[in-house]
Amino acid sequence: MKKVAVIMLGGQQQGNLFWPSYFNCESGYPHDLILVHRDYLGVPSNLRNVDGRMIIHNKVVNGRDIPHRAFGAYRHYFYKYKNDYEYFVFISDDVVLKRDGWLKAIVNTLDAHEKIGFGASQIFNGHKKYPHESHLRAPLWFAKSEVLRQIDWEFIVTGK
Repeated sequence: MKKVAVIMLGGQQQGNLFWPSYFNCESGYPHDLILVHRDYLGVPSNLRNVDGRMIIHNKVVNGRDIPHRAFGAYRHYFYKYKNDYEYFVFISDDVVLKRDGWLKAIVNTLDAHEKIGFGASQIFNGHKKYPHESHLRAPLWFAKSEVLRQIDWEFIVTGK
């Protein structure tokens, strides 16, 4: 059985979007939930002392947000835990899980072939040219740790 981490980047939407769906849908696969919040924004108070399967981190470190927004936080906590898990799932606070077995389906996808290293949800939003095949939709994506370790996660900073 693969060791799986689900890194959920919390924010204002998690209280009415992510949490209800997370607790209502069976994941179908054992995992640790790594909750990354911004000074507990949107985190229900009863989740602050959960043991075992939940690891809680603040996105605010030394009074400043981890740089590069959501993907910067994903990168930061992937590097922190890269040797502890074989698969990582990255979820933002506006994701609503819709079915039981959602995580099992992700694991099955990554297990389907040794050359599969990444996957993502893609929501068609009605525009003719979207989703484009080159676009990795940020709200839910997943990867094998061995593949992520090969990538240089650098961010290009452009003018503001």
